[in-house]
This record gives sequence, C-alpha cells and structure tokens, in this order.
Amino acid sequence: MNTSKSPPNILWMQVWALALLQGAITLTWLIYNSYLPKLLTQFGFPTSLAVGILVVENALAVVMEPLMGGLSDQTKRSLGSRFPFISVGVILASALFIAIPCIVTFIPPGDVFRWILPIAMVAWALAMTVFRSPAMGYAPPKAIALLGRYSTPKELPLAVSFVTLAGGTIGAFRGIANNFILSLGPIFAFAIASSGA
Repeated sequence: MNTSKSPPNILWMQVWALALLQGAITLTWLIYNSYLPKLLTQFGFPTSLAVGILVVENALAVVMEPLMGGLSDQTKRSLGSRFPFISVGVILASALFIAIPCIVTFIPPGDVFRWILPIAMVAWALAMTVFRSPAMGYAPPKAIALLGRYSTPKELPLAVSFVTLAGGTIGAFRGIANNFILSLGPIFAFAIASSGA
C-alpha cells in the first residue's frame, strides 16, 4: 500500500505571492498616474508633459525590461538567485517613489531644481523595471513560465487567473479610487504604495 503524498497541483503560497506582487505594482502605477499631472502642474510644468513622460518611460521600459530580465537570468545562473536585482530594484523604486512627492512638497519650484521632478519620475520607472523584470518576467511567456514552476500544466490557467485577478481588481477601481487617492495627499498616498511594493 502506497501512502506517499502526491505533490500539490498548484503551489498556492508562491502563486499568491506573485499575485500580491502584481497587485502592489498595479497600485503604485495607479497612484502614480493619478498624481502625475497634479504634481507636474504644482511644480510649474504644463499637464501635457505628463503624456511625454509616460511615453519616455514606456519607451525605456521596452529596452530595459528585456535587458534586466537577461541580466537577472545570468545572475541566476552564476549566483543561483535573482535576489540581488530584486532587492536593489525594490529599494531604489521605494526610495524614488517617496522622493517624488517630497520634491514637490519640500523643494521650491525654482529654475534650478525644477527638472529634478521629471528626472525622479523617469528614474522611478526605470527602477521599477530593475525588480519587475526578474520578479515577474519581462515578457508574458516568461511570466507564464514562472507560474509554470508553481503549477502543473493542467492547472496553469487557474494560477495565471489569480495573478491577473489581483492586478485587474486594483485596476478596476481606478475611476473610483482617483478622487480618494487624491484626497489623501501625495506624501501619504505615495508612502502607502511604496510600502506595499
């Protein structure tokens, strides 16, 4: 009589951790996108600069995400872990995410310091790619491959649905959350998102 336990079809702890990471990333982008035009105009920039910054950030992400993913793969092969990339990226992203509202709150928007804000915003987006790529996968096939380690092929759609649900649930409240998030004030809202990420 064989009483050995078969391995679980889905490693739920790992799947939930990945889903929480996806939710935290979505929350930071939701807060960032809600505040971006307000912070720029508060610092003397036109609201149209927000679109330009988002275009630059997305263009840089197209290059940086595969690069960071590839470098983290090399680190995984040589050191056995992607943790160096993830830890440095999380620390940088959290520090820059807190710095953005602090710049607007504590630095007067003079000509000398005025460009610190857009530079900090772009630097934050780059820091996000440093940890997001190794942690989540830099392309959908890699993210699915990562989840493929946590579930059997038959259960993979269920595992993917939990990660998608986490991001989608937070994203679904974007319209409702905008007024609430803006009412918190930039430092408090950014601090909440930074601690979650």
